[in-house]
Amino acid sequence: YGDFKMLTLNTKFLNTCALGASKEAMRYYLNGVFIHDKDGFRHYCATDGHILIYAKESIDEMPDDQKDPLPRDIILQFTKPIKTCLGRCEFVVNDKFATVFMGDKPDSFNIIDGCFPDYPKVMPDEEKTPDAHEFCMFAPEYLKIVREIFDKKYPENFKMESATSPCLMYNDDEPFKVVLMPIRV
Repeated sequence: YGDFKMLTLNTKFLNTCALGASKEAMRYYLNGVFIHDKDGFRHYCATDGHILIYAKESIDEMPDDQKDPLPRDIILQFTKPIKTCLGRCEFVVNDKFATVFMGDKPDSFNIIDGCFPDYPKVMPDEEKTPDAHEFCMFAPEYLKIVREIFDKKYPENFKMESATSPCLMYNDDEPFKVVLMPIRV
């Protein structure tokens, strides 16, 4: 199974991003949360092609004993949320799976051997994209996820080029960004 490495991950980011992961077997590479380190940040992202959920955290702001870089970019498959009140959990990671030890029962998650899409190309640039002035229809099941992410409210910011383009939603004081794709008629 290769070499093992201890890795500390943000459980809130994992659980929240996992709400956007695909459950389609044909799109197995979207069945998890993509985690990678870039430009001093650890990025978390999941998408099913209709919703994309993203968060990042500064590696410099992590406790010193948790700043270890990822051994490589990983897609961590989620079949259930990690049940803990801890903000961060230590995982034992190798090429095939990641195991978190919580209480007396470990939970293991497969590492998907696949190529995650280039999600930054889908995300509207929050600086360059204008505020939304017109909307099209969004699927109700995805709006429900948006409300869950933002504590039963809708986000404050909506960025969208036109009624047929992806919509970036976020709050200035929260780490999560959500992109919804409009329903095409």
